Amino acid sequence: MTYRSNYWHGIDKQDLICPIGSYYKANDFKKGNKDLTYFLIHQVDGAGGVAEAVLNILLTCENANYEINQKAINQV
Repeated sequence: MTYRSNYWHGIDKQDLICPIGSYYKANDFKKGNKDLTYFLIHQVDGAGGVAEAVLNILLTCENANYEINQKAINQV
């Protein structure tokens, strides 16, 4: 949350449904792309905030993939 936190209304069921994500997911599903993960950036402050959010997503994914690979290597 940023300085705009006074506009934050909590996470309710309706907040978890994103019409933009649903639209793109439906289109991708029709094309046969059924195993995609979507990341949506919400309420960031300017280009710097977008860059920081994207970097955070990438690092989180890289770390998750690294942990999965390490578990697979250790099982062999």
